[in-house]
Amino acid sequence: MSKKFPPLKERLLQATTIDGNGCWICSIGVGVGISNRYGQVMIGGGTRISMPNHRAAWVVYRGPIPKGMCVLHTCDTPSCINPSHLFLGSQADNVRDMIAKGRSPDRKGEKGSAAYLMAEQVLEIRFLWDAGLHTQRQISERCGVNVSNVKSIIYRHSWKHI
Repeated sequence: MSKKFPPLKERLLQATTIDGNGCWICSIGVGVGISNRYGQVMIGGGTRISMPNHRAAWVVYRGPIPKGMCVLHTCDTPSCINPSHLFLGSQADNVRDMIAKGRSPDRKGEKGSAAYLMAEQVLEIRFLWDAGLHTQRQISERCGVNVSNVKSIIYRHSWKHI
């Protein structure tokens, strides 16, 4: 037997408090799953389908979200569901908004998710190459990286910031 849920709007409002900035802070599902800062609410009755709270609020107050569109925050508060703080935009708009508001993480060099070299190693690779005493293959063997990475570092296709 499936569990009977109150209507979505009612569930969202029951779990919402208003802060000093006019944000409607919704606590449903915050800290759960991949999108844990945004919170997730179950939709669709007995089905196990969930949606981020801010997207659910958009649907409740504004209507369907066009395919491929994101629901963005003017307030930059992930748990806010105030419809006046929400607007639609493309993924490109979302990235531009993130950068414009200074929320873009610094993922250069060692901070990158795929980085396995340290800045000192990159400088050593460039030093060895600039000295002219080693081939790219010799540098790659010495430093334990493949030749294409050495070439990318030498010609500053990667690690451009140092």
